[in-house]
Parts: sequence; C-alpha cells; structure tokens
Amino acid sequence: MRPLIPELKTVERNLMQAGHRKDDTLIVCDASKENLEHLSWVFMWFEPCSWLKINVEKSELILIRDVPNMEEVVEVLGCKVGALLNTYLGLPLGAPYKSSRIWERVEERFQKGLTL
Repeated sequence: MRPLIPELKTVERNLMQAGHRKDDTLIVCDASKENLEHLSWVFMWFEPCSWLKINVEKSELILIRDVPNMEEVVEVLGCKVGALLNTYLGLPLGAPYKSSRIWERVEERFQKGLTL
C-alpha cells in the first residue's frame, strides 16, 4: 500500500531513524466541549499515523483566560495544567524596561549577590 503523501512517509522514517526528535506543539482553540472532543480524536490518531508517541504525563495545558470548565478540559485531554512564566532571569516579563521599580529589585539582588 502506497502512502498518500510519499514525502511525509520519508520524513517520518527519517525522524524515527534520527532517534525520535523532540518537538513542542502549540494548539490554540476555545475550550468548548466540541473542540475538546475533536482535539482528543486528533491526539488519538496522531500516534498511529505518525509513529510518534504523545507523552501525556509530560504534557501541560496552559490556559490563557479564565476557563469555567477547566476540570472537564483536564479530564478529556488527560494532561496537567501549567502556567505561563511570569519572570525570566529574575526580571518580570512584559514590564517596561525603564521602570525604576524593576531595576531597583535587580540592583538589590545584585548587591545581595556581591555580599555573599
């Protein structure tokens, strides 16, 4: 049986031979019951079609807005709920870089590091 897209089959074989390369996937959708059911079907068919396994134990669901049916989302998808980073290297993300309040905290941490 020939694959519908021969190039895709070649890419899949190369991925398998290269030692299962790790990739991250970002899926953006509303948390409606219908979308969750469709997404769970996509996950279910992804493994047999791509020969790659989704590790649900390592998967995280990051909610952007308030989701009223969060328990249902977690139950349907079977993954844990994560959160977006608020800081990077000790600096708050999204804060204006000229804010004196931010740089006071950086200077304080720097001084604390020098005294140790």
